[in-house]
Amino acid sequence: SLSGWFRDYVYIPLGGSRVSRPRHYFNLFFTFLLSGLWHGASVTMLVWGALHGGYVVAGTATRGLRQALYQKLHIGIDSLPARIWQTLCTFALVCFGWVFFSAPNLTTAWYIVTHLFTGFVPTLNHVKESVVLLGLSAEGALRFGILFAALLAIDFATKDSSWPAFLAARRRPVQLIICWLLAAGIIFWGTLGGGSFMYFQF
Repeated sequence: SLSGWFRDYVYIPLGGSRVSRPRHYFNLFFTFLLSGLWHGASVTMLVWGALHGGYVVAGTATRGLRQALYQKLHIGIDSLPARIWQTLCTFALVCFGWVFFSAPNLTTAWYIVTHLFTGFVPTLNHVKESVVLLGLSAEGALRFGILFAALLAIDFATKDSSWPAFLAARRRPVQLIICWLLAAGIIFWGTLGGGSFMYFQF
């Protein structure tokens, strides 16, 4: 895979994590910077790679601080609240990076970033329009939401033994059956036609 190639031929030859802390941060940042250029020789892709490099460096540098904060708040680092918070933060940061990934130039990307929270009042019509743009009917969006929530529950269940026993990771045959049924539901009820996924161009 691409990530494996960058790890084996860029990150590790640079020294990986077996170097001083500043050099380790540089290795991480530089590897992600190059991954941006791999997607396209443009300033926007360079910014996209640099953003993800910055994310990883910041996450690595603050790991101890975050663990101490979790302990002070009496929250397990692998607990459900912590994982939900981490997932939301990752989703927001990655979506922010997609602005630069999909923008035709830096000027357009900067305009979008500086106007993210201006001139927009969320209404029910905006939600309906978003669903239509995704090629989903109201019924299709509901089915997608239910199936996605079920798959997410299975994922959480594999990492948290406090979930109901029939969903727990120790009952692997039951878990596999549920996942196969959900996958079949997505195949038969999902909207698989329409426009091509933007990442296919790579």
